[in-house]
Amino acid sequence: MQDAFDKEALLKRDFIEGTLKQTVGEDTDPAHKILDFAWIYNYTSCAGAFGFVGLPLEESTIINPWLYDKKEEYFDNRRLGMVMLNFIDAQMSRLIYETNFAGGNFFAAKATPPTKVEITYGQTLDQAEISGQTGNGTWNFNDGTHIPTYKEFKREESFTMTFTPNDSGLKKVTAEVEITDFNRKPVNVTADNEKITYGDTPELSFTFKESALVGDDTADDLGITLEIDSPAYSSANMLKAGSYTIKGTSSSNLYDVKFTDGTLTVEPETLDIQWSDTKNLVYTGDPVNVTADITGVLDDDDCQVQVTGGDEVGPSWNTDDMQNPTKYTATASLSGADSANYRIPDSKSSKAYYIKRTDADDFSFPSEAVMTARSFRKRHLWAPQVMVNLSFGKQIRLPEKEQTLTIQYQKQENMSIRLHIYRQIQPWSMLKQQKSR
Repeated sequence: MQDAFDKEALLKRDFIEGTLKQTVGEDTDPAHKILDFAWIYNYTSCAGAFGFVGLPLEESTIINPWLYDKKEEYFDNRRLGMVMLNFIDAQMSRLIYETNFAGGNFFAAKATPPTKVEITYGQTLDQAEISGQTGNGTWNFNDGTHIPTYKEFKREESFTMTFTPNDSGLKKVTAEVEITDFNRKPVNVTADNEKITYGDTPELSFTFKESALVGDDTADDLGITLEIDSPAYSSANMLKAGSYTIKGTSSSNLYDVKFTDGTLTVEPETLDIQWSDTKNLVYTGDPVNVTADITGVLDDDDCQVQVTGGDEVGPSWNTDDMQNPTKYTATASLSGADSANYRIPDSKSSKAYYIKRTDADDFSFPSEAVMTARSFRKRHLWAPQVMVNLSFGKQIRLPEKEQTLTIQYQKQENMSIRLHIYRQIQPWSMLKQQKSR
């Protein structure tokens, strides 16, 4: 309770205005702070007009109209309990009534609703974070289980809150509030790794926990767009072979999407290769021409096959080792601006070939081998026995006379025949014995 006193009404007005500033919180001096839930009675005593005591009505005719004009600035049911003057005219009576008794406000709790209502999508009103409210009690939403939508937030729809004072003798207070902050719900999304072959179109996808969605929301509500970071294209306008990062963006007003990048791998396309016929290459003194053709290159792509080692002169006849003719190898490789997008199978990337002598099949094996061995006597030496060893392990003993030996065999790939002839020399003592007989 405060008394603003001065003997003159005009001077008293300054005291009254200062007191009312304290009442509504415009006086920022910490020493003058009034508790939010306090009941305030402002009392002003009589004062004479023009310095003379005893003319209270003249004082009222000055102070009361001024207070009435200031009601929008200083009179507030949340803070002002009663204004009392010694003499109250009609205007002041109406002001007191409107301030304190209209609608039973005199017994209503003194409290202000929250100035900030912050909610994350999917939360109920009861889960909202509120701040800025005043009053000795608690503020609660009437429909606390309601889940506000983004549309309601954009339309600035209001929701009813009720203040329940701790003092059971006071009435509850209701107020309409709006959501001031609508936060998107966090959701983690992972871009899936993908592997394709050059020439194919990637089908990008992502993974997330469906339990993170609200109500009947679907993946479409995430508003996700996946894209390849820094893509490179071939002449055929296809993604070049290599590795790319898959990134994502979201246009959702409901979800705050946190992305984990994925990887797109584009592997080279395997081409089919056909080698030219190398079965009957004949030595002519000029290089032969072993070639290769490829199929499977996309239209507009720059990719050709190059052959190295396919231009040998020959022949394959090997004077030092007639049974092992020289084998030549042609190797295929790719060239061109788009060649890195293709590959040749390792099993077909090379071709072995032989070059025959003219009118000769030097590198092919006969169907049989013929050998003649002769036993003989000379200078009192007994005729030696001749042994023939075949390279595949068979041993044949020749008799002690001239005889022709014919060996037949089946030709096998990469097989060579070697004939080894050994003379079995007997000890001299044995020869002497044989001679004496």
